[in-house]
Amino acid sequence: MVGVVNAVNETKRTCDVTPIDGQAKRSGMRLQAILSSAVGFVLIPKVNSKVVITFFDRQTGFVSLCEEVDKILIDTALVQFNLGANDGLVNINDLVTSMNVIEAKLDTFIVIFNAHVHSGVTTGAGVSAISTTLETVHGQTSVKGDWEDASVLH
Repeated sequence: MVGVVNAVNETKRTCDVTPIDGQAKRSGMRLQAILSSAVGFVLIPKVNSKVVITFFDRQTGFVSLCEEVDKILIDTALVQFNLGANDGLVNINDLVTSMNVIEAKLDTFIVIFNAHVHSGVTTGAGVSAISTTLETVHGQTSVKGDWEDASVLH
C-alpha cells in the first residue's frame, strides 16, 4: 500500500498513514521491528511524504520505503562510513577543551616572548631591549562551531 504520512511518533517508532487509493487511515504503522525500542536503525519519514507500507497481516504493517526522510536514528556500537578509511568521528567537546588549553598556552608564550629581554648584554654594540617585532596574542578561544558538522551527530 502507498500512503501519505499524517503523523510520526518517534518514541513508539510508529506513524499514521492515509492510503492514496482512498482506503481508511492506518494508525501505528511500524518504523522498526520492535515498538518503542531505543536502539537500532530507524528512518523517520517526513510528514506529508509518501511511504510504502508492507503488511504482516490485515492490521499490522511497517514502512518499507520512504519518499522523504526527516531524520535517520542510529543507535549501535559501530557506525561505519567510507569503509572506515577516515577512522573515527571527532568528539567535538573534547576537541574544543583541548584546543582551548593549547590556545591559552600559546597566548601565554606570546606574552612572555614579547616581554623577553636579555639582561646583562655588555659586549660590543649590543643593546638589550624588548623585541621590536611583537607577536599578536591569539586572544580567542575555540567553539564547537569551528569544527562541528551538526548534520552528523554521535
